[in-house]
Amino acid sequence: MVDRFAVSTKIAQALLLSNAHITLTEIEALPFVEDRKEACAVASRLLRLFAPPYHIEVDQLAYQSDVKLRLTVG
Repeated sequence: MVDRFAVSTKIAQALLLSNAHITLTEIEALPFVEDRKEACAVASRLLRLFAPPYHIEVDQLAYQSDVKLRLTVG
C-alpha cells in the first residue's frame, strides 16, 4: 500500500529543494493533495523535516491569499 501523504510530502520536499520556495497553492496542486487542509498538513510536515543548516521562512503573500515557504541555508 502506498502512503499517499508521504508521496505528496516527498514531491513537495523535492520542489522546495530545487526552487528554494513553494506556496500552499502549489502544494495543493500536487498529486494526492485533495484540499487546502491537506496542503497545510504537507507544509507542516516540511517544517519538521528540515533541520539546520536549513531554515524555512513562512511568508503571507500580500497580493493573494497564499503562503510561501522559503528555504534558506545558514
